[in-house]
Amino acid sequence: MGKKVFSSLLAVALILGASWVAFATNGIKNNFNTFYANKGIVTAGSAIDQCILCHAQNSSQDLPSLEIPPNPYGVLLESNGRNYGAAESVDSDGDGFNNITEITARTFPGNLASFPVVSKMDFDGDGRDDLAGITSAGNIFYTTNLSNWINIPGVVAQLVVGDFDGDGLSELAGIASGGSIWFSTNLSTWTNIPGRLAQLVSGNFNPARVGDELAGLALDGTIWFTSNLSTWTQVPGALSQLVVGDFNADGNDDLAGLGSDGSVWFTSNLSTWTNIPGRLSQLVSGNFNPARVGDELAGLALDGIIWFTTDLSTWTNIPGALSELAE
Repeated sequence: MGKKVFSSLLAVALILGASWVAFATNGIKNNFNTFYANKGIVTAGSAIDQCILCHAQNSSQDLPSLEIPPNPYGVLLESNGRNYGAAESVDSDGDGFNNITEITARTFPGNLASFPVVSKMDFDGDGRDDLAGITSAGNIFYTTNLSNWINIPGVVAQLVVGDFDGDGLSELAGIASGGSIWFSTNLSTWTNIPGRLAQLVSGNFNPARVGDELAGLALDGTIWFTSNLSTWTQVPGALSQLVVGDFNADGNDDLAGLGSDGSVWFTSNLSTWTNIPGRLSQLVSGNFNPARVGDELAGLALDGIIWFTTDLSTWTNIPGALSELAE
């Protein structure tokens, strides 16, 4: 009789204990959702609205007691008294995206296999491509629904897209008619970067920085890049056109370009250039070979003949002739 009573009491205790843990964990999850809702980031009902946000495994979302210990994000929150804001600048899982970037993208900040897939043209973070452009007068517009256009004050002669503040959303940078350089991380106001350029490109050249940087050509063809969106560093050499790609497949962007004579060059260290034999009038980059990790180059010769290289050494001809290539 005593054993039966004890067994019954134990079963009740286990049920109540599991329910209490579930309640406590759900309360923490709700606090997380409320904290970010107040910041304009809706996480409730999203992919990260579950206990594995902080735990490495969740056998049953309603029974957190079945979970194995917290993941790195959960450990961080445990150590800082669940101060979500203080944890935002940390990259808990070491995947190159800090915690707030992952939360904004609704990926798991404590799971190395979960990370944002950032579109070059996703301004609102919904995972779908948007559009941006300039009118003939240089007025700047973007749309997130392919229906209504939003005007950004200002006028530019060239526009590029990148994630300059590392928040997982796309922003804009551009060159005004006089060559002045500007960027906006809120699609509303512009910040000036001292200097003058004739061409601008964006990419992530610095592995220590989360977010994109800028590179460009001055009027005299000299090559410059900035990793802090403030001061410029010169890359030796001079080019007439610049493109961006990850040519050595190390996860960081590199530069390639054309000399004034049509010669083709690339650099994977933003310091020394490697020549690819041949002459082109236009150059584009992309990943054309599924067997190769990293980007390659394609381009047009002066006569419009089309060429591409998957080894950054020899060129293969594509039948036909064009006047311009699009990336």
